[in-house]
Amino acid sequence: MKQKFTLIAFVLFQTFLVAQTVKIGETTYASLSAAVTAAATGNTITITGTITQTAQITISDGKNLTFTGQSSALIEGDNTNRLFSITGASTLTFTDITFNSISSSSQGSVLLTNNNGADITFTNCIFSSNTTTNANGGLSLIHISEPTRLR
Repeated sequence: MKQKFTLIAFVLFQTFLVAQTVKIGETTYASLSAAVTAAATGNTITITGTITQTAQITISDGKNLTFTGQSSALIEGDNTNRLFSITGASTLTFTDITFNSISSSSQGSVLLTNNNGADITFTNCIFSSNTTTNANGGLSLIHISEPTRLR
């Protein structure tokens, strides 16, 4: 019986150690903001477990990034800040991520893009309890005059 308990405790401890990570390749970052800042165009940012993001992340230089979730990836907000503001013609792909409790006082609590030519894809993503006090809820595309795609 003692061996089973030790094994279970070890597995739970190992799971806890890797439960909250943001990586590009094998490099781990302290936050999603830090990973986006460090990312080069074409990088994949892998999110494992639950992370909390309390400040808006602006992507303004046309970076093309992929965000992939693992182990029930959840980006949790603090109900006071938008998650992403996209101001460059970026291609962004989000896969297997839940966005929860993200809020903004204006359009688009999870994502706001007010540029031309953005290509944004969400695959197998969940949006839960995201709000704005003004308009347009979780996602907002504004001031678009050239092809912008949201899939």
